[in-house]
Amino acid sequence: MTLFRCTSLIFLSLLFISVLGCESGSREPEKSTQSEQSPPTLSDEQTSYSQSGETEDASYGSVKRVSGRIVVPLGRTKEELTATLDRAAREIGKETNANAVMVFAYRPQDDPSGQYTAGKAVYAPNGKWEEATFPAPMRVSVDLNDLYFVPPTSQIAIGETIRLKTSLDDVIAVSKEYGSWSDEDIIARVSVSTEATILERRSEPMGDQEFVRYRVRVTDGGREINGWVHQSSVEGK
Repeated sequence: MTLFRCTSLIFLSLLFISVLGCESGSREPEKSTQSEQSPPTLSDEQTSYSQSGETEDASYGSVKRVSGRIVVPLGRTKEELTATLDRAAREIGKETNANAVMVFAYRPQDDPSGQYTAGKAVYAPNGKWEEATFPAPMRVSVDLNDLYFVPPTSQIAIGETIRLKTSLDDVIAVSKEYGSWSDEDIIARVSVSTEATILERRSEPMGDQEFVRYRVRVTDGGREINGWVHQSSVEGK
């Protein structure tokens, strides 16, 4: 009888261990998950902006699409500039109840009617302007322009006297047009080291670069000439 009890206990113990082993072997290994951290909260000051002009309507059919232009203060980090564009796109989207919103951002010194110089944001289904009709979650996609982070070039004051220079030729072409140096636009060719007075400065962003030109007053052969020269032709006296 005692032997029977011992045998029964041993059998039950082995059966219990076997069951545990089966359960353990049937469980899937636990997967290590990493929670996506939320971006740090930025203050209103770090994401402030001013809107330039009214939002523009780019709707078609029953699809409402709008675009807006904003000016962003200088000195923002990439994180802050991204958050600024994100905030502007969402706020304009909430105000207009549009299916898609596009925001162009500019530095304070730039013309807000031209190419964006700080960045661009789209608030739309999947973050894509062209998918305004898609039944997808609204997201913000942001593109930054590296030009925003380039230190500003030193500017020569209006009214300052400078000397014209060039490393390409012995003469410098002066144009009547800001953006053209074709033969019909050149009004004078003056010698290197000719003195000139700065009358105006204009810049034209192109991608992540900036082209600067100066309107100057020069005297050539006793004739006073007002025209445009490239930044590379200007140096301090």
